[in-house]
Amino acid sequence: MMTRHVTAQQLHGSPISLRTGVLALFGLLIIVLFMAGSVKDANAVCTCGGCTCSDAQYALNTVENSTLHQETRDEFGTALLPPFHIVLLNIGPTGPFPGAGLEVQGEPQGDGRLGEHQEFVWNLWYENFLPWWMFMSQQLTQNMMWHTFAIGTFIDAKHQLETQAVLQGKFSEIHKRYQPSVGMCVFGTNIRSLAATERRADLTAHAMNQRLIDRMMGTSGGLATGGPSTDEKGRVRFFVNSVCDRFDNSRIHDRPNSGFASICSMTPRTDGTVNMDVDFTRTLMVPRTLNVDFINPVNPQNKDSTFIFNLATNLYGSLTPQLPAITANDQKIAQSQFLDLRSVAARRGVAQTAINALVGLKARGTNGSGTDTMQYMAPLLEDLGMTNAEALEFLGENPSYYAQMEVLAKKLYQNPDFYRELYDKPENTKRKSVTMNAIASMLDREMFDSQLRTEAMMSQLLELKVMKAQQAVEDSYSRKGGN
Repeated sequence: MMTRHVTAQQLHGSPISLRTGVLALFGLLIIVLFMAGSVKDANAVCTCGGCTCSDAQYALNTVENSTLHQETRDEFGTALLPPFHIVLLNIGPTGPFPGAGLEVQGEPQGDGRLGEHQEFVWNLWYENFLPWWMFMSQQLTQNMMWHTFAIGTFIDAKHQLETQAVLQGKFSEIHKRYQPSVGMCVFGTNIRSLAATERRADLTAHAMNQRLIDRMMGTSGGLATGGPSTDEKGRVRFFVNSVCDRFDNSRIHDRPNSGFASICSMTPRTDGTVNMDVDFTRTLMVPRTLNVDFINPVNPQNKDSTFIFNLATNLYGSLTPQLPAITANDQKIAQSQFLDLRSVAARRGVAQTAINALVGLKARGTNGSGTDTMQYMAPLLEDLGMTNAEALEFLGENPSYYAQMEVLAKKLYQNPDFYRELYDKPENTKRKSVTMNAIASMLDREMFDSQLRTEAMMSQLLELKVMKAQQAVEDSYSRKGGN
């Protein structure tokens, strides 16, 4: 009995079934043998030509055919079907493929040429083709698995690199968009106290307006409570004590008692307060920040308020009216005079809004403007060539709304560093552009408010001209009626 060992991996990788292949091969051999025997039988058959075949001849032919068949069998031999069977075994490692496998056990093969052919087919198939094909199948399978693994690795690396590229791009974009520059922080830092200072400017303008109206109306508690006489006395007293210059009023050098020497102090004023009640430019226009604080009147930082009040007094309503005391039973002419004086006070109030607004814009800012803003605005002016003392004098200890807006809307752009920092990330440049537009919008709003005040004053000028025209028409009508 012949035995062949074939591993499980080899059988698994074979593309042809063992039993089916061998049976097909043996079937082909049987067909060939059958055709060869048929030819011999046909040649052994006796054909009679005009004579009758006898039984003896038939028996002879039969013996001859049997002899020929036996010779053919002896020549070709016999084949056994089936030639083998398969037995499952648990065998040890064999060859390059260790593990459990199958033992192929074959019965003794046929003899003769058929036996030799069976042996040849057995050896050719099980010892050559079948192992080769099994090895080839297993090797191809392993190679394809490795190829698939390599392809999967490439795909995984591709996705990994693409993901990293996307993340790095996002990181770069975030770094570009959300990292503010120092120049952008300058705007944000110096604008922190702007809103509170603007609110204080509005309150200061309102306080100025209320003070001037109280003076015109002789409100209780003011210098004009007693009428024009008390107002004038108070103003003269302020002039002598605070702003008098002994060299004014046509002083002659070699006459010590000339000019205002008789009423002013003989000691020259060195504090810069001379004539501040009439010097509009030096008192109001030049300073960026006025030491005016109507919220805390006793504050030492409120020292400029008296000069501002007296300047406004000299500019608007230098002579306060003597308002008549009237009742409902007084004559109509007294009532008319009272209403005319109030009309004059109302028109004067429209004219006073200009100086009230200017004083409000330049009033000292909040405490935050000194702690949160001044320490950062001063270096900006120092970059422009000012010393620290000059920057402090320019802005004031608590910069006003006017001073802060001048730095944000003008001085900041006089520094070359501002233009150098425009070579920055596009997002920061856009932020600066938006900030500049916002500051420009605030300036537009201030100009709009100024135009409203201008329109109100222009309307009052037009009203005065109309009143004159109306009076002329009424006078003409009265004269015609009198004739």
